[in-house]
Amino acid sequence: MLVTSWSDKFKVGIDKIDSDHRNLVDLLNKLQKSYDTCLDRNETEIIFDELEKYASDHFSYEEKLMIENSYPFLSGHVRDHVYFTEMIRKWRNDEEIDCKSKKLSIFLTEWLFEHILHHDFKLGEHLSNS
Repeated sequence: MLVTSWSDKFKVGIDKIDSDHRNLVDLLNKLQKSYDTCLDRNETEIIFDELEKYASDHFSYEEKLMIENSYPFLSGHVRDHVYFTEMIRKWRNDEEIDCKSKKLSIFLTEWLFEHILHHDFKLGEHLSNS
């Protein structure tokens, strides 16, 4: 089951962020597929490594932009980044999450839509108006 497909409705108007988000959608779908097809745990660990690196790099980039542009919603946005990172670590280490689990898919889908469509759209608007 795909978490989601990329759609232009996810575009926030900043090329690097939009490109990163496309990559995130791909990674989330790759991770979900690893559970759907019951990939070896080592293969799943590689995907979690990619996801954690993505989060670190992308979130650092966004947070730098927010600081440089005096983004008024910085603290809430950063909290959401921290939450995502903590949840990915939790899922990675959760022995109850096995193949065919729906918990991971539900979390990823909800976080993706909420974060991009709420937090990142606000950031895109702010940067466009700066």
